[in-house]
Amino acid sequence: MINPRYQLRNEGNKIVLLMKPSPYSSSSICILHPIYAQIVSFVDGCTIEEAANKAASAIKMPIEKITRILNSLIENKYPILGYHSIFPENMLVKYKRGTIIRKYSLDYFKCNNLNLTLSRLKYPADIICNLTMKCKTSCIYCYANRQHHFIPMPIKKICSIIEEAKEHGVVSFKLIGGDIFLYPYWKNVLIKLKECGYLPCLSTKIPIKEDDIKFIKNILPSDNPLQISLDSLIPDHLKQILKISPNRYIHEMKNTFELLEKYKIPYIINSVICSINDNIEDMISIEKFVSKSNFLKIWQINAAKCSMYLPYKYREYRPSSENVLKLQIYFENLQKTYKNIKIIPPRVLKSHNSISQEKKETIFQARVACSGNASSMYILPDGKVTICEELYWHPHFILGDLMKNSINEVWNSEKAINLFHIKQKEISKSSPYSFCKEFNACHAYKHVCWRDIILAYGKDHWDFPDPFCPKAPKIEKEISMV
Repeated sequence: MINPRYQLRNEGNKIVLLMKPSPYSSSSICILHPIYAQIVSFVDGCTIEEAANKAASAIKMPIEKITRILNSLIENKYPILGYHSIFPENMLVKYKRGTIIRKYSLDYFKCNNLNLTLSRLKYPADIICNLTMKCKTSCIYCYANRQHHFIPMPIKKICSIIEEAKEHGVVSFKLIGGDIFLYPYWKNVLIKLKECGYLPCLSTKIPIKEDDIKFIKNILPSDNPLQISLDSLIPDHLKQILKISPNRYIHEMKNTFELLEKYKIPYIINSVICSINDNIEDMISIEKFVSKSNFLKIWQINAAKCSMYLPYKYREYRPSSENVLKLQIYFENLQKTYKNIKIIPPRVLKSHNSISQEKKETIFQARVACSGNASSMYILPDGKVTICEELYWHPHFILGDLMKNSINEVWNSEKAINLFHIKQKEISKSSPYSFCKEFNACHAYKHVCWRDIILAYGKDHWDFPDPFCPKAPKIEKEISMV
């Protein structure tokens, strides 16, 4: 059968293979020629021989060629290239009893004016929904825009959005906050997501009660981890970082981890290091507590990044580059001790200004395409739709309002289409992009990181070049560690 993580979708002029994200890997998009899509669609729980026979009869191709294609895709360990097509790893897998098999008709794969290149999807593949901006902590490094006042969407509206996402073939629906466990109807949302076939990765920074742990255990698959943010277990440091009463917090967080172990729920720890906890002592305080864990799968440590929404400068909370390098060595050695836990060390955030033009050119050309408004949609707590979770209510990137319109109407609105196909004449004369001869090529599909641009140059200069672009002006603001 086709890997249940994969879903085929007709985009009119091409077939795209959408990969559902897993707890340990992100979603992705591959293009398939319609003929390839037709061939693999016959592998629907039957044997390869039966699938090859049916495919050969239906699309009039030699059975030997079809068999060769299908055999190469059985649990393939690496992506396989075809004619302008990419088959991801493990394209075809063994059928397991109870697994729901998607059925496709040959007519579904009919395309006109074939164009086998990446382009903006007809409907989003991924949706990220911010349920609330509420938090119990006030992290010193918080990147969220918590000053905006809004009326939250009612629970019925959120559930209808989830149902509409399913109808349009959206493959993932992710929840974020604030803290989602502070949204009063979070259980209703999880139940609706499960009904529609979505398995969100949940993340929190607050202690969770036993009844809620039991609910999570019943609602999530056994291999779906819960992400817990934990920056230290040194009381005085936690008080400075989170602005909370540390002793009670530590007691309740330890109890949360004990409950996760008790109910055998896998979890991930995410630690953010700043000027207060960028040392081995703080990391040892966490390591000692989780050293006997059986269900900790990943410990990821990130250096605090510069926030666009804090009233003070990055230099006041950024970690020391020297300390980050020491922590890298510490975690590399620690990984040798904990074979069953994947440890991801922090990295030093280097200044764009110190990178040579040649290096910038290499980095910029190799950049990953921005999924915002190309394949992913971001929903704010009031129903407004934007393109990136860190842009929040920046007016230039608000595509529409789901309190007034459907996903389809917002996604295919004039604002969304025009932003994706932005014209150079819309760029201000103060931006180097206004006269750049490579503007159209840069914005054809990959686009640029609007979040990084605004972070570097300010919200009024959203149309400046990406900081990694060789034509980007010098960044006057401190957004790096070195």
